[in-house]
Amino acid sequence: MIIIEGTDLVGKTTLCKALCEHDTLLKAGITYSSLSRLPPGFDMLHHHRARMACGLVQDRFHMSEVVYSLAADRVSRLSSEIYRLLDAMVTLHGGIIVIVTADEWLLRERYAANKEREMFSLDVVLRANELFLKIAAIKHVPGQPFDFKVDMHLNCHIEMPFVGEKGIQKIVNLWCERRLAMIYAGERNVVRPLC
Repeated sequence: MIIIEGTDLVGKTTLCKALCEHDTLLKAGITYSSLSRLPPGFDMLHHHRARMACGLVQDRFHMSEVVYSLAADRVSRLSSEIYRLLDAMVTLHGGIIVIVTADEWLLRERYAANKEREMFSLDVVLRANELFLKIAAIKHVPGQPFDFKVDMHLNCHIEMPFVGEKGIQKIVNLWCERRLAMIYAGERNVVRPLC
């Protein structure tokens, strides 16, 4: 499972679709899934758990609920205890979590071009991006009970407005390393992988 996290307008969906078209992941049968708006009645543990699959590139998952709640000054529906359980389950699935961020000017430019279609205000998007930057740097948001698992951070900027081929290859390489480690650990009966 590859989870791509980040604020709106950083190119998560574009990256997820590019990953699904990469030869290595295509041969492995990887598919795309998105979780942008949580439907009413969404159970944070059981519904997230039901969406976990080894052959999946997931556009947003559990981290976005926490980050957007903080950015929008609302209480998260996801407790720190459930968050830790979901992180552990992602690890048992051999999952990797990649955060994608962008420079502020790039987000402002993209927001101006798409503001009618956006779920959040520009201020919330910018605050969420700052939170994702903090999480990528220190795996924590000061004053919050959450510790975040992050395997990779990619930042879009003027010279690279979208994650390029090198970034895609880094993600694929990390996914391959994680899968091999899971297979090896399973053969040695060190851990029983869920996939």
